[in-house]
Amino acid sequence: MTKRTRYFMIGSVGFLTLGLTVGLAAYYGGIRGFAEPAGPEELNYVPSDAAVVAFANVRQLMDSQFRQQVKGLESADHQKGQEELKNEIGIDIERDIDYVVACMLASPTATSTDARSGYVLARGNFDRPRIEAFIRDKGGVEQEYRGRKMFVHAEAAATATTGASHEMALTFIDSKKVVAFGTPAALHRVIDLQFADAQTVRANPEVMKLIGSVEPGNNAWVVGRFDVLSKQAHLPNEVTSQLPQVTWFSAGGHVNGGLNAVVAVQARDEEAAKNLQQVVAGFIALARMQASAKPELNAIAQSITLSNDTSNNTVAVTFTLPLAALDALKAAKTMLQEPK
Repeated sequence: MTKRTRYFMIGSVGFLTLGLTVGLAAYYGGIRGFAEPAGPEELNYVPSDAAVVAFANVRQLMDSQFRQQVKGLESADHQKGQEELKNEIGIDIERDIDYVVACMLASPTATSTDARSGYVLARGNFDRPRIEAFIRDKGGVEQEYRGRKMFVHAEAAATATTGASHEMALTFIDSKKVVAFGTPAALHRVIDLQFADAQTVRANPEVMKLIGSVEPGNNAWVVGRFDVLSKQAHLPNEVTSQLPQVTWFSAGGHVNGGLNAVVAVQARDEEAAKNLQQVVAGFIALARMQASAKPELNAIAQSITLSNDTSNNTVAVTFTLPLAALDALKAAKTMLQEPK
């Protein structure tokens, strides 16, 4: 696997699970039955201590009008990386993956060297023999854990702090349909959940309450603890120290012809919620002021609305990105690329 393809695979996972869940979400109707549990079936492969859980219906996102417009903004390297992935292991991102579920695990002993505690589950159509043969050919080592087969390969990229390489692993959960990708220790957790002695995230009432609030009707969402997300983002201390005390967050939205999304954050108490609302209101005002002279951004800035729920100290931001605004962004990009 070339460096471009490896980075494309990792980047695509992040894009499809975190980036899409905040902004590029899609809404395709359907109200769940009264007794049906919230969330996709793959939540049964997410442990109860998951601090962040995300979902993206890749098939519907890729088929949306919005996605077709976004293609015009993609770089040539992105498209080439997608082709390499298809040619080398037979995975067509736009057709072979139905949806992905990702999670970050809370670890009381986590440090900067082991912060990558999480994994991605993808459901779709995979050529398992071809994928396994490719991993072996590239130096992957086959291991066994609790009677299940997994492949481990050391990532060549070194960390900035220790210079140590990261081991990444892959295992098939459901024959050819569900594959898990993450660190070996994280995938051990996935396999553990297939036995009766481990609890899934469905036993975590706080996380499931958040999922239940954003999951119906949305085909992309993310929920979780804000402290874990901020650590993963490696925000500077100067930034985190100025943020009001936030406990939980959620995001979800609607993409078809355009994009509608909502991001909600729950503060620690009433005072923190008021401070958070003031901070967000300031950012919105600044965004509107800077976008007023740019048609490709003004429609987005004007669509941003701020609301608060004093009953649970929650502040929510809603915004819209119509196709017309996306066309303006594409036109602006073309103008910047034209020789002067």
